[in-house]
Amino acid sequence: MTVHPDKFANQIELHRYAKLNDLAYAWAYTRAFDRWKRLLTPGDYELVDVRTSQGTIRAMLFPKVTRAEQEIATVREHWRAN
Repeated sequence: MTVHPDKFANQIELHRYAKLNDLAYAWAYTRAFDRWKRLLTPGDYELVDVRTSQGTIRAMLFPKVTRAEQEIATVREHWRAN
């Protein structure tokens, strides 16, 4: 994963950074964040702070490839179970 700032000035900055570096992100306190935190190892993701109009919130950055691989694995498991 590329080096990035620990803090982003706003959501737009985080989105641009993720897009430029082919990363996905999930916001803290969401089901997606909790799911990815369980599925990924600490070396696979980075936690960053993002400034919002309501204060600072954590976000998780991780490679998009990981997301695609996980979605494929989920579909395969679903088909095997049925």
